[in-house]
Amino acid sequence: MYNVGAYGSMIADRVRVEAYAEALRKSVRPGSVVVEIGTGPGIFAVLACQFGAGRVYAIEPGEIIQVAREVAAANDCTEKIQFFEELSDRVTLPGRADVVFSDLRAVLPLFQRHIPAIIDARSRFLVPGGTMIPRKDTLWAAIVEAPKPYGETVDPWDRNPFGQNLNSARQIAVNNVRKVRVSPGQLLTGHRLWTTLDYAGVENPDVQGNLEWTVERAGTGHGIVVWFDADLAEDVGFSNAPYVPETVYGSLFFPWTEARPWRRAKPFAWALRQNCWKTSTSGDGLRALSRAKDRVPPSFILSNRSWPEPCCLPRSFTGWRRTTFRNSPRRGSCAAELSS
Repeated sequence: MYNVGAYGSMIADRVRVEAYAEALRKSVRPGSVVVEIGTGPGIFAVLACQFGAGRVYAIEPGEIIQVAREVAAANDCTEKIQFFEELSDRVTLPGRADVVFSDLRAVLPLFQRHIPAIIDARSRFLVPGGTMIPRKDTLWAAIVEAPKPYGETVDPWDRNPFGQNLNSARQIAVNNVRKVRVSPGQLLTGHRLWTTLDYAGVENPDVQGNLEWTVERAGTGHGIVVWFDADLAEDVGFSNAPYVPETVYGSLFFPWTEARPWRRAKPFAWALRQNCWKTSTSGDGLRALSRAKDRVPPSFILSNRSWPEPCCLPRSFTGWRRTTFRNSPRRGSCAAELSS
């Protein structure tokens, strides 16, 4: 769960807030019934009332819901907003809604319970022909030169002051994703479409796609960076891409086991798959676990399909390994399993 400071950062993100506010304004009609999943401090629930909603169901499992109740009272919306302190898939509403509103993505819309929650809300909460906010998320990926976040990932294990071999910890570190902000100049390739999530019809939380790039400038590749473009309403959206103003989301960085030099104009490809409900993978390997409360475990799998010529790789290169990024069913966050 987020703390008040984290919610403050989200509210301070004008790109995000103004886009969501405009989507609400375009979608809410006088007397509309609105459901907000993950209401947090209740900003958008109150805003829906101010735009004319007749009833708002605000769902929030965290303690921040008490703040949301106080915010509703301070803005004279208590009579219009009904709060539910629970996960949305455990809530039964008195009736269906004209608009289902949410922002459960984290850095990417594939994390935690986002897609399963949207599927459940669409089927149980939304009237036929109702409005989903957001409408779609489109995910993009590129190869990135990112020495700073990569160094922050590997240097504590590569540069041990006591001369100890910390390779086991290093393997865990490079198989964890992290939030980053990169510039367009750090991309070694153009961005390629991974997948589009259409929330009006998505039924499966698992996604996969084959990504093919050509290196556009020579440099050192440290991994893959992934971001999304959000479609909230007609002509309303935002992005956390490297070439637009920074948002609270950042982008997601998948570091490689080793940084690798790439020559310009060399083609190569990755297969990237996300299994939201997968709790384990086959084969021997290293499982890295980190702490968090009950979360549905997404699994991110990167594997090679075709590769550049050997001259693009360092002499020490001995072969590619499949890397599986996944969440522990009990401890959440990102875990890894490596297999040769």
